[in-house]
Amino acid sequence: MDQQELIQEYARCVQDTTYAIETYLETYDNTQSRYVPFNLFPEQKMMLNNFENYNDNITKKYRQAGVSTATAAWVSKNLQFASKTRPEKILIIANKLDTDSEFANKVRGFLNQWP
Repeated sequence: MDQQELIQEYARCVQDTTYAIETYLETYDNTQSRYVPFNLFPEQKMMLNNFENYNDNITKKYRQAGVSTATAAWVSKNLQFASKTRPEKILIIANKLDTDSEFANKVRGFLNQWP
């Protein structure tokens, strides 16, 4: 990949979160007991699109909907592509220490996957 292609790919990832996540990230699939490409469900894509377009979001969901994992991927993308002059700040709040630690570990795991 030459310099121009790298710049175009970078720009596409900055502009299209779904593309960036599905192209570069993997998630652990318990049913297969291995890491698999992160293919977002339509509801997850809509949620991430809403994160991009609206400051305030309320999500109504069922258990194991992948909201935490998709959100952690979105957070990692924002951290990875943040401007050096205007870095991202992320605050994690949960009802238990284990829950926020687990989320932070998910974000860290995704950050380690970006090229």
